[in-house]
Amino acid sequence: MNKIVHEFFIALERCYAPLYTPVTDDVDNTISIGPGLDSDWVEWRPIVNSKDLSDIFSEFEKLFNQPLPSLFKEWYATYCTLSVDIGFLRFPANPPRRLGGPLLDFAREFIEDTANSTTEGLLPFADEGFMGVGPVCFDSTADASSEGWPIVLWDRERQTKQVLFSNFAKTLESCIAYMNRFAELKAAASEDRNDWRSVRSLCVTEVIKCDPSGAGGAGMLYWKQWITN
Repeated sequence: MNKIVHEFFIALERCYAPLYTPVTDDVDNTISIGPGLDSDWVEWRPIVNSKDLSDIFSEFEKLFNQPLPSLFKEWYATYCTLSVDIGFLRFPANPPRRLGGPLLDFAREFIEDTANSTTEGLLPFADEGFMGVGPVCFDSTADASSEGWPIVLWDRERQTKQVLFSNFAKTLESCIAYMNRFAELKAAASEDRNDWRSVRSLCVTEVIKCDPSGAGGAGMLYWKQWITN
């Protein structure tokens, strides 16, 4: 297992455990570990996936006529999940009952939603979480191999793309830094909204440090709005 993939899921549990998700048909006792806050929720933990997702990834790639970065495929396929929401990014889950299903659903919804838009070369893999303005995508129009494709936000309303990260490796590094910093700060934060804005600001600063040429370069137009002085 790639070290960065392992570190991502360690950080996810450290930051957000106990992990809860609404009860759906995707939930089963192989991944759920107990009841949630009420009968409509369940607690869960990521579990290692031993099944091959090559067919899922091939189907995704045929939809866009482009290969997915190998690091993304390893990251997505290594664990079964029910919800991967780290604040600024919300990734499709990978439930054991429907391995890869949410990723394909997400891709097809993107194609349907952007049928009349100029999104050629964009491969969606997550939703932007702070504002909910659109999907986060690999930009295959860049002059780079798939591992080096920049990560962009497609703004549905403005019909524009905005760089967020240099590539997917930097995305994972930034997610880990954000979650680790959040885990350190959240225990001391009060219920005051301004306090939580300060926490988010400090966490976003870690993101920019992780990816100075992406998040801290062309991506600053997006990230600076979450930094409070």
